[in-house]
Amino acid sequence: LKQILAKRQASGKKNQYLPMLRSPEGKTVVDEVVEAIEFPPFDAFSSQDKLDVSSISLDVTVRAQLHEYVSHVCSQFRDNAFHCLDRSSQVSMSARKLMQRVTTSQQHGASEKPKEVFEETFGLSDDPLAQFAVVFAALIHDMDHGGVSNSQLIREDNELAKTYNGRCIWEQHAVDLAWSQLMQPEFEELRECICADESELKHFRQVVINSVLATDFMDEQLVALRKERWEKAFGDKVDAKKKNLNLKASIVVKLVMQASDSFHAIQHWQLFQKWSERYFLELYTAFKSGRLPQDPSIYWYKSELMFLDEYVIPLCKKMQKTGVFGPTADEFLAFATTNRDLWSAKGAALVQSFVNKYHGKVNEKSRADQISQRLSLSA
Repeated sequence: LKQILAKRQASGKKNQYLPMLRSPEGKTVVDEVVEAIEFPPFDAFSSQDKLDVSSISLDVTVRAQLHEYVSHVCSQFRDNAFHCLDRSSQVSMSARKLMQRVTTSQQHGASEKPKEVFEETFGLSDDPLAQFAVVFAALIHDMDHGGVSNSQLIREDNELAKTYNGRCIWEQHAVDLAWSQLMQPEFEELRECICADESELKHFRQVVINSVLATDFMDEQLVALRKERWEKAFGDKVDAKKKNLNLKASIVVKLVMQASDSFHAIQHWQLFQKWSERYFLELYTAFKSGRLPQDPSIYWYKSELMFLDEYVIPLCKKMQKTGVFGPTADEFLAFATTNRDLWSAKGAALVQSFVNKYHGKVNEKSRADQISQRLSLSA
């Protein structure tokens, strides 16, 4: 937020009226996904090297509203083993670190001119609002997640599935919850700190939406869009002379979010094992409660291999190709490859250990929940 204010101060921009943005009538959040987000052009007067963040202090009211807003977001997470506050906190910290890796001056030579750094980072180095939006998206992306998949909601003919037309259900729901709360009157000063005018508010919303929906890698239309824009920006047949800064920046934002959402797979083995177990427990709990059609112990070993082979490792290679992540992309690929090899060797035994560990516990929890429900109904 201090960087946003420093940028605003350097550019001389003044605050104007902020409207209450919502999805257009008859549309949902996924309809606002775009091929390329429009990022601000280079401004020599407010480039990264011109910002004096040390001179900026956040208003007491803004600090209080930020604390209250984050507290509200945290209160909206359910008691899931995987899609929970603990994980979203990890995802947001990972997103912040990755955005710093992309935009920090340490990634670039000291002799480089501000515009060169701007172009090398596809404009993200000079866009603190987008940097904030990505971290914001990482924190809110699993709000109120119910611990079952989007496809399960469709099978159940759930009201949320109807609301969002069967697409990116939990992701759209999280955006709507978080955005609706941010638009409340009690967060007016916070909104004005984040965005100076309507154009900034629209930009902030665009980055948030495209970031959150980047975490749904099962939606066929979004997957096709991502493949198409990757080929346009970084494909083998791309003309090297074409800058395509907006398209490339949009892809980098997506990669930051996807890598952060997969943080456990691109770090050490113990972390991958921990979160694989927690995801298995969430699915196993859903299965035992009748909200998953197949026992995950049947497919979890192969599912994790596919996740690493077909999603995580290609993701790391794309990060390498963009050139903005530095050695971090190489480190992530090394971790992902190692985790893949270790899971191939040990995964089957680990899945069996998960079943042995949780079979009785899940049954006991289910019985306890039923008793609690009966007691509440009879009260």
